[in-house]
Amino acid sequence: MTIILKTENLTITHSNKTSLSFKDMSIEKGKSVLLLGPSGCGKTTLLSMVAGLLPPSTGTVFHDGEDFYMMPSHVRDKRRGKHFGFIFQTLHLLPYLNVQNNIALAAKMVDVPLKKDRIENLLESLGISHKLKSMPHELSQGERQRVAIARAVLNTPDIIIADEPTSALDDDNAMATIELIKRQAMENNATLILATHDTRIMNGFDNTAHLENLKRMAA
Repeated sequence: MTIILKTENLTITHSNKTSLSFKDMSIEKGKSVLLLGPSGCGKTTLLSMVAGLLPPSTGTVFHDGEDFYMMPSHVRDKRRGKHFGFIFQTLHLLPYLNVQNNIALAAKMVDVPLKKDRIENLLESLGISHKLKSMPHELSQGERQRVAIARAVLNTPDIIIADEPTSALDDDNAMATIELIKRQAMENNATLILATHDTRIMNGFDNTAHLENLKRMAA
């Protein structure tokens, strides 16, 4: 059993004195974890701390056995770019770049060599190989979602983080999107951490963590 991600005693206090605390997590490589909870319970905050984007007020995040926040920020940024892939509710596709170049940004931003035919193979596996040169405005919502998934897994990350990827989708598209994300995680042997309030997608994850409304006022 290889633990790819571990958290201990995570808390964060915001400028308005509101505090959040989180239960410890220990996640095995290749597993899928669902973080389920209502809006405002801290799902995005937890994901940001786990990904090295938001230093906790107290506690520790270990990635592959190393303390994420003991690393210099530039080292942490490089590690995140190589080992993490992100899928957001807002897809953040650049409107002036075509599909190929939008996906390639994931490698260019962290100076990772782009393997020949990697993008084409990903798009083929997602059923949109014919959209390689299309612009974002020429795509349907489902096609844009698939481009975002391809970008997230381009660098063969250890961990895929998905934040509310289905909240704006109808039932059929929501389930199809989750199956695509899970399949890409499996094909890349990546751990999947998906946060949502969407109870439609509760089934089929290795572990589910229920996040309640954990807000409390700091003393």
